[in-house]
Amino acid sequence: MTEPHQQPAYGYADPQQTPPPAKGKRKKWPWVVGIIAAFILLAAIFGGEEDQDTQNAAGVGEPVVEDAQPAPGTASEPALEPAPAPAEQPVVDPAPAQQAEPENTGATRAQQNAIRSAQSYLAYTGFSRTGLIDQLLYEDYSAEDAEFAVSHLERNDKVDWNAEAAESAESYLAYTSFSRQGLIDQLIYEGFTPSQAEYGVTAVGY
Repeated sequence: MTEPHQQPAYGYADPQQTPPPAKGKRKKWPWVVGIIAAFILLAAIFGGEEDQDTQNAAGVGEPVVEDAQPAPGTASEPALEPAPAPAEQPVVDPAPAQQAEPENTGATRAQQNAIRSAQSYLAYTGFSRTGLIDQLLYEDYSAEDAEFAVSHLERNDKVDWNAEAAESAESYLAYTSFSRQGLIDQLIYEGFTPSQAEYGVTAVGY
């Protein structure tokens, strides 16, 4: 006689029976984790490239400034202030050389000119009294004006006939040779007195 199969009490499973797994229910969490990891990896890659680009841009835009160091042996020297320019001195034109004016003794214009000419001749070479008058006559001064000019120089101590004789003797010796007496005769011929000629020859060493 077969015993009837007893149904388990309500709420208790049969230990001998394992319920089959539910169909269509797969685990999804590995896919979710993979997607999240991929996003993190992409974010890290793109984020690193952006940081690198930012650093490169910063390096290009800002030039590197190195501290300027003076070259050895070329220490900077303090700038010297320019010396003040000397004060300009007023330019004073030199006074023109004035020839000795003859004393105003009532002389005519011709007589004054004769005096100037006589002084110029005496400054050039030695003349005796008569030789100077003859030179003025040669320059077409009148005998009166020539005499007036020579007398004017004598009165004002503007001429020394002994010194003129010595100067004339020196000129003759520079030109040619003379004996002592020949030089005295030459000076007398030029209008010097014998005493003046003697003085002139002695003055030059004869």
